[in-house]
Amino acid sequence: NNGLGVKFTVFGPGCGNSVSRAEYRDIKLNQWNHIAGIYNAATQSLNIAINGKLSSTPTSVTVSTFCSDPTFNFTVGGIYNTNTIPFSGYIDEVRISDTVRYLSDFAPATADFTNDANTRGLWHFSEPVDAISFGDASPQGNTLTGIKGAKSAQPASGWEKP
Repeated sequence: NNGLGVKFTVFGPGCGNSVSRAEYRDIKLNQWNHIAGIYNAATQSLNIAINGKLSSTPTSVTVSTFCSDPTFNFTVGGIYNTNTIPFSGYIDEVRISDTVRYLSDFAPATADFTNDANTRGLWHFSEPVDAISFGDASPQGNTLTGIKGAKSAQPASGWEKP
């Protein structure tokens, strides 16, 4: 899709080895897209759903434990402390769950995500324009900090959820 894609990476023990899944399909430029990275522990697989459509074949993940180094940060929109090309666009509604939410194609949610028993992190990104601190709406209380110019903004027309 002309290089327009999304990538999810899971880091294994020691934080040095990783498994990634990238998809270059079905992303609509200059409008809202629903993207979900799905790690399934039961099947040891990593999958991506774009606008409700799952990838045809998941990527195998053969690690039994994951990176637990507290200096290795969770990131949204890029890779922390690297010079790789960061995400360029708007991000709204990020939820981390301890369960697989999507096992087959689905209709993407158009409302803000809510907490439930399986929510481990939830960011609405509804802070005032130019904020660089993003509060976790889940009971976990993990604040995300914008780096390398990441800040809250008023999305352009067309980015509204359908």
